[in-house]
Amino acid sequence: MAIKKRLIVLAALVVLVDGGVFYTLRPPPVPAIVVRVSGNIEVTEAQASFRVPVTQPNLPPSGWKTGPGPRSSGASSGRDTEH
Repeated sequence: MAIKKRLIVLAALVVLVDGGVFYTLRPPPVPAIVVRVSGNIEVTEAQASFRVPVTQPNLPPSGWKTGPGPRSSGASSGRDTEH
């Protein structure tokens, strides 16, 4: 039984030492903002724009007429005058 206990302790010690060596000798982590690529990289620049919707147009005060004004008699245009 004494040999079995020694083997268990030795195996646990080997696992702990192996874990410590792996932890200290591993490569440093790569930052998240770095993208590793290989080969040719083509970049296309594109312009994007957005239209801002108008929530309410600029309306005149409620007392103003919003439709077209009265039609003129045509005398001012010079086409409809009789000679």
